[in-house]
Amino acid sequence: MNSLNLTLMIEEKNGNRPPPISDEFKRKKEKAAEAPERTPIKDKVLTDRELRGLDVPPIEWLIPNLLTFPSLTMIAGHPMSYKTAFATWMARRIVAGLSLFSTFDSLVPIHGSPSETFPKRKVLFVEEEMSLRQMKQRTNWMKTYDEDNLFFLVSDGFKLNNEECLADLKNYVRENKIDCVFFDPFSSVSGLKDENDNTLMAELMDSIRHTLIQTEDSPCSVVFIHHPAKGEKGDAIRGAGDLLGKMDQAIVLDPKNKGADGILVKWVKYRDIADRPDDFWIDLRETDDPIEKEFAFMRLDEKEEETEKKDRVEDQMIKTIKEGKVLGLERQQIADLVGLSNTGKKFRRLYEIDDS
Repeated sequence: MNSLNLTLMIEEKNGNRPPPISDEFKRKKEKAAEAPERTPIKDKVLTDRELRGLDVPPIEWLIPNLLTFPSLTMIAGHPMSYKTAFATWMARRIVAGLSLFSTFDSLVPIHGSPSETFPKRKVLFVEEEMSLRQMKQRTNWMKTYDEDNLFFLVSDGFKLNNEECLADLKNYVRENKIDCVFFDPFSSVSGLKDENDNTLMAELMDSIRHTLIQTEDSPCSVVFIHHPAKGEKGDAIRGAGDLLGKMDQAIVLDPKNKGADGILVKWVKYRDIADRPDDFWIDLRETDDPIEKEFAFMRLDEKEEETEKKDRVEDQMIKTIKEGKVLGLERQQIADLVGLSNTGKKFRRLYEIDDS
């Protein structure tokens, strides 16, 4: 029996007149009465053999090798890292059933081939940092794909720690078959007065997971846009440790590693992915459409760029070595020209390439 009901019964049996019941007490009593009976632990425990043999569905991707379904994910980044723009871009690609990028400066499309298609989804984007005017501007200049299945809730005062807000959101997700919800920024949407309180953070994350993510009738993925710790230059995430601890995936957008040429996307959490995914570079560039001047994200491959650079340098060294031999220069003189040690492995390898 519920403890609230038991307290009232004892008071009435003893003939004591209980004090006036507050509206808050009534609300809690009604909520407790509506709560379903908890399944006993003995009916849920699995042996090691049962767990190993459990038939579970394979990982389902909203974005290959980046965003699983259902899951809890964080996108963090310092100011000017395009984190909100990148999150909006992800949402647009998800609703259109497209890979993360259509244009590659890369040979390895790790987040789906440009020609590959995926099931179209519905996405809700909750924005509590920018105004309607500012979000309209963002919408107008970024390339769009499916305008009917991407929904925006802007400057509504939404708070995840508010029971009415969360219940309202749950109903909307279920009724409209929403597959993914983005929240920007977490600091505003969470409603927490102290982001460093592990107890409050754990309660909020567990509530979100059991209300929105791990549900039988309407599971969905949740993505938070967040900020790194104040004053930190690395990948430290602001707030209580339980925030990152509860995430299934987490990435940090770092604009300082490459300046104006792009932004480094770094992995800091990848619970649903077997091996650590490679970090990758992105850039926001104008499309080739001559009529509609739109912007779209593309992927840059730093490894490919570095390899090409090294190949060009080695080609020049080989050319210099060849010319030195034609001129009759000594081996040491040629090594000095290319800036390598006469006895080093690299110089010997390049010197022998020309001889072969």
